[in-house]
Amino acid sequence: MKNKNKLSAKWPVLLLVLVIGLSIIACDINNDGGYGGAGFPYDTPTGFYLGIVGFNDKVTLREARFLSSGNKYQFQTFIRNMELGHFVGLYYAVDKAIDHLLTAKLPDDLKSVSIITFTVGFDNDSSDINLNFTGTQEEYRLAIIERIADTKIKNLPINAFSIGIRGPEVDVSVPDAEFQSSLADLASAPANFHFFSGTNLAVNINVAERMPDVIDKFIAIAQNLYDDRTEGSHVIMLVLDTSAQLDQNSAGGSLAMRDAAINFVNTLLNGSGESTNAGTDINSAILLNAGQWTAGNLPVVTSVNYYKVNASVGIPYFFWWSDIDSPITTSPAIADIEVSFSSDGDNWSRWVDTAWVRNDGFNFPVHRNGTIYMRVRPFRTLPGSTGTYDITYRAFNNARPNFWPN
Repeated sequence: MKNKNKLSAKWPVLLLVLVIGLSIIACDINNDGGYGGAGFPYDTPTGFYLGIVGFNDKVTLREARFLSSGNKYQFQTFIRNMELGHFVGLYYAVDKAIDHLLTAKLPDDLKSVSIITFTVGFDNDSSDINLNFTGTQEEYRLAIIERIADTKIKNLPINAFSIGIRGPEVDVSVPDAEFQSSLADLASAPANFHFFSGTNLAVNINVAERMPDVIDKFIAIAQNLYDDRTEGSHVIMLVLDTSAQLDQNSAGGSLAMRDAAINFVNTLLNGSGESTNAGTDINSAILLNAGQWTAGNLPVVTSVNYYKVNASVGIPYFFWWSDIDSPITTSPAIADIEVSFSSDGDNWSRWVDTAWVRNDGFNFPVHRNGTIYMRVRPFRTLPGSTGTYDITYRAFNNARPNFWPN
């Protein structure tokens, strides 16, 4: 009886320990465990792993984690929240990216390692930021070049890319060739270096003017990584200039830089464009109104409907569509649809089957002012895919509209 009383007295403590333990496990599982909700925190699923480094007079790191459609918004939120600073700690940022790759928990089936660096200026701060480095900026540059060439991540070499724009703080007396050379060294091969010169070098360096080209290059690199992927996993570090030069003399440069990175994330997940059945009949596109559901109908399996939205650079756009798979019982939709996006009516994204990821819809960032086009078709060439559906969008707001058309 005495022992029973002791045990009974311990039950509240045991229960408290059990509750705390279960809560910790639940938190670990639900916070993406660093791997996008793929399971317990130490799981390493197969696919793309993405890390992000933002740099100015300080470096901000988002550790390399498994990238999925369910957690891409976490990466995009990190990108949107990166703050501008005054100086350019370029070499230190690349240094930190390599340090992280050497210590990160990466899958055993790793097949490739890439670092993609974007900057608008010369390094002018790395030797000051990194207190452990006692050399000059030039010595730091040489050390980084050597490190890119010699470092192995799980016995794999680093495939390094560099993308540069001549920013407004690059001395006008410095020839383009000299500036290009300083950046080309951060690429592991000549074909991996891409440079875009500003205009009116003696007067005003307009970074934003060249940012659409940079965004296209980011998308192209992501598409190549997507197309060239082999069975296994691939890790990528984005190293992004977040210095104030982006917006100096060229308002909107920082927004376009963020758009470049967000487009990179989306392309890495799904690819961009397709070679067959693209369709270009956009003259019939119906203008959608933000927050208002528009009803559509696909009477036969070969039907395609077109829609459009007037878009502005730097604004996130969220799209929702309801079909037979939508988890809303009040929706009148009976079709099973898929949707594709385009900024020009010629180059289309891959087909997206569902916009019901969480409550966020499908995010389609744009990098040029203009029009977003959408095309809708039955998901399968079966009669059961035809019928009615609804579609809508919002700018900035990722809360799904709740009211359905009658």
